Amino acid sequence: MQRVTFFNSLKPDTNEWHVLRDTPIIVPTVNTSDFFDGFAIDFGDGSPRFAFISGEYIDGIIASYLATNPLPPNVLPVFVTYNSLLSYGGDPFGGCCVLGYRDALVTGTHGNNLVVQTFLFADWNDADIFRCAHPGHSRSEP
Repeated sequence: MQRVTFFNSLKPDTNEWHVLRDTPIIVPTVNTSDFFDGFAIDFGDGSPRFAFISGEYIDGIIASYLATNPLPPNVLPVFVTYNSLLSYGGDPFGGCCVLGYRDALVTGTHGNNLVVQTFLFADWNDADIFRCAHPGHSRSEP
């Protein structure tokens, strides 16, 4: 988006302005929660299985990971879940559905300076997940 926005301003030096991506580091983790942090749904009819998860719970997992795994400031971690619909405020239906966001957290100090780590959260979903997850619709509706 930034490249498109400022492309004309960069001419003739557009070849030197880019974002470098490196080989991803994939660290799969499994976290166990209680019912109040989230719950999974499997209708058993072949429709996608999915989970409603408290956004505050995910925020805590991300904050804990970043606090215990210091990253260089030029690294942008991307946290990804699968078929997990985040909700905030304790209401999985009224506060649903957050599928991604970006943020920054203070993860420590370096002398008198705060150490800030930016990050992304994203959820990868099956195509029919919203037809299945919306409480007002039948799973068999088109």
